[in-house]
Amino acid sequence: MRRLWGIAAIPLLTTTLVPAAGAAASADSRAPRNGRIAYSVGAILPDPDLSAHSNVFTVRPDGTGRRQLTHLKAPKQAGDPNYSPDASHIAYVSNATGRFQVWLMRRDGTHKHRLVADRGHDAFLPRWAPDGKHLVFTRCTKPFGFLECTIARVRADGSHLRNLTGGHWIEFDARYAPDGHTIAFTSSRDGLISAIWVMRADGSHKHRLTAARPEAFWPDFTPDGRTILFVNNFGRPNSNIFTMRADGTRVRPVTQVKPPRQAGFGSYSPDGRRIVFDATPRSNVGTREGLAVMRADGTHRAVIVRTGNLTIADWGVAR
Repeated sequence: MRRLWGIAAIPLLTTTLVPAAGAAASADSRAPRNGRIAYSVGAILPDPDLSAHSNVFTVRPDGTGRRQLTHLKAPKQAGDPNYSPDASHIAYVSNATGRFQVWLMRRDGTHKHRLVADRGHDAFLPRWAPDGKHLVFTRCTKPFGFLECTIARVRADGSHLRNLTGGHWIEFDARYAPDGHTIAFTSSRDGLISAIWVMRADGSHKHRLTAARPEAFWPDFTPDGRTILFVNNFGRPNSNIFTMRADGTRVRPVTQVKPPRQAGFGSYSPDGRRIVFDATPRSNVGTREGLAVMRADGTHRAVIVRTGNLTIADWGVAR
């Protein structure tokens, strides 16, 4: 299997912040200052680059107030952060004690502890249920050398781990709809490279929303649950962000960037008015790009953290 986004070829660069002025500050002033953004520089995705290095940070939506929450030294990694619904805790993954597993910490980085000790599997991309009682995550193994990933669910105390999907597929990045009844996820089912699927929260009634050509992945719901954001061109450079209705109709582009530019790994702000995304060109490592925000219609884009490397983020509610 090819590496997702060609991560193995992307070295980690030093993270620097954009000053709270100019384009970033101007863009942020046009929308409410809601919450903080958690992010990891050097993403941890299924089939990760074990020679890379990653840690978890938080930052205000205007690029100020950066904090580093994990301080692991290479080759240990921490990443894929996701805020709990009340923003009191952050779920993330780490290989601090061996295989990649789901960990929890308070929003200030204290009280870190491993949530799941799942022998024989690696865990990636944890996502909270809207009620805060469960998490879903990507659960991977490599039987016979081939990567297989399922969507699993676990209680917030680490108990009652169970698979919601199964089979010889690559399925990852599950996201609950705001009502908690539906889960969207990325899957290679139907012989496709990648597509967006949905299922009920118990794993039943799975069906595909996107066609073969977009090679869609990385879904995220608007706060009202009516729209799903996704990214095209799975595993390749020059991706863009799209939206569609929750039933898969009315697909529309949000960004239309051209190579070597990039728009990927999008996630809505808690009020649904903006999107945080990765703007680092895959084919031009070392450029002054990184974590960016824009309005939900794709306008007023601004880089808020310059990383020069793949960046995954989640936007938590204000407290």
